[in-house]
Amino acid sequence: MDQVGASAAIEIDAPAAAVFALAAGSRISDFVRPFGPLPGVARVEGPADWRAPGETRLITLTDGSSLEEELTGLDPGRRFSYRATRFSGPFGALVAQGLGEWSLTAEGTGRTRLVWSYAFAAKNALALPLLALLVRSLWPAYMQAALRRLKAEAERARAASA
Repeated sequence: MDQVGASAAIEIDAPAAAVFALAAGSRISDFVRPFGPLPGVARVEGPADWRAPGETRLITLTDGSSLEEELTGLDPGRRFSYRATRFSGPFGALVAQGLGEWSLTAEGTGRTRLVWSYAFAAKNALALPLLALLVRSLWPAYMQAALRRLKAEAERARAASA
């Protein structure tokens, strides 16, 4: 399968454990919101927080489409990875699966570098050019907007607890 991917990174003034709790939790709808033609997360059904590889959750998007995520790797406080399948809606015609990973690195006291990487496998050779155009032109900014929202929440929570 041909793949196309993107990644985004951000520095957050909050401890890695706190950032991880937000990133791996069920509040992703607070961070992954609509961006241009790309839908945001409307609802998460399944485990409230990722705890063990093999767990699955159903993600419903703001345009009514959905996908299933399966946790494939977990190193609490450092990283988690997942496979997305069963895409419905417009992406369902283009995507066979997605592979995502969130990696966190503690940088000094109370500072974290967060990297979100995502790769889509095209459903077929005909879908690849359109998928590549969408991912390369829109996905990095979509991801960065989500990371900025997560950063704001993590830093707000840190300030409130200080």
